Amino acid sequence: MLLPGPEPSKYPSKFLTPNSFLGINFQRFSEIVRQGAKKALIQKSRFILPLLSDVEIVMEDDNEPYILATTNKGKRLRLEDLGSGMERVFNYFIAIFSSRNNLVCIDEIETSLHHSILSKFWKSIKDLNEEFNIQTFATTHSKECIDAAIQAFDDKKEDLKIYALYRNKDDKRVEAVAYGGDDLDVIADLNMEIRGI
Repeated sequence: MLLPGPEPSKYPSKFLTPNSFLGINFQRFSEIVRQGAKKALIQKSRFILPLLSDVEIVMEDDNEPYILATTNKGKRLRLEDLGSGMERVFNYFIAIFSSRNNLVCIDEIETSLHHSILSKFWKSIKDLNEEFNIQTFATTHSKECIDAAIQAFDDKKEDLKIYALYRNKDDKRVEAVAYGGDDLDVIADLNMEIRGI
């Protein structure tokens, strides 16, 4: 079942850099709340913080908003106090939930995420891409992140393409080599190093 989502024209494709995660996009989050999709957003975020039961926007005395997280034991604290990985995941999902039928571009996708959650994270991205008809472009220098993506897309290899950038030794130009389909099995089985420059 598809959740209601904004039209692509309302929210252009989102480009997330490591610095994008210094604060929550409150406008996009508010739209998700208005659509009644906050519960689904929280559910998707639980793979990194299983005790999360609710999130809401709270305004400080200085008129600076923040996200207040509530655990299933009733403890309330700022989302940012739960760790930068949690804040990044929440921002990823806000971008995805508000980008139906569009693109989401994420630079250095593994930043602040522990390697142990990368497979679950990629699986969530794969499922949300399909649910919201989104194409995600991500960059990484992490072999663990690449391996986790290959593992997450094992049942739908046709939905994953990896591009490695290499510098041509002769003319010093940067060239891209694409890996997909059966190539992904070979990379995983042989533990191949495909990271380029």
